[in-house]
Amino acid sequence: MDARTAARVGGWSAIVAGVTGALGATLLLAVPPGAPIDHFNYPLSPMWFVVVQAVFSVHHLLLAFVFWAFGRAGLAGRGALSAVGVWSTVTLFASFGVWEVLALSGIGRPYPSDELAWLDVGYGTLSLLLGVALILLGIAAVRARVFSGWARWATLATGVYVFVPMLPGLAAGFVAGRVVLGVWLLLFALLGWGMLRWSADSEPRPAFAAAAGAAT
Repeated sequence: MDARTAARVGGWSAIVAGVTGALGATLLLAVPPGAPIDHFNYPLSPMWFVVVQAVFSVHHLLLAFVFWAFGRAGLAGRGALSAVGVWSTVTLFASFGVWEVLALSGIGRPYPSDELAWLDVGYGTLSLLLGVALILLGIAAVRARVFSGWARWATLATGVYVFVPMLPGLAAGFVAGRVVLGVWLLLFALLGWGMLRWSADSEPRPAFAAAAGAAT
């Protein structure tokens, strides 16, 4: 897969992941409660919680692919910082995909509780590490100057956003948490749009178009 193809496929994947993820966060706010508010699977019934967690798992794996494609396209350069940022981001999104499956063990259990504290620790640790990984990758992208304009800063924005406002928003409760998560996911859709623009701008013009441009 060459750089332009990687950017194109990864860009579309980021848009799909970002938009569907934001819609999912919105639906969780609108769905009629199917479980008590003090259960881990609130607001979903056990059956729907399984379905949604499976979707979330696939969603995180799709984002892992996005950043693999981001690295394959060289959008943050080819140096050591870029490599660390890419592979740590890919690994952490894939780890989130696994953690969403492990979270099924919380179905029907009281929450918050000491019994499920390990799930919170896992989500929190992965979130902090992912924020750092995205910031490192974002710094590499800014320094590489492969992107131009706002797209150059898009990856860095996704990492900074993890610390302010996402983590405080998640700590503020269910509603605030879904809102900040939805906005964060839209940032990935924006990054995907930047990848598509770069892919299109990098396409060589057809010979007849180049000749026409020279004639004018």
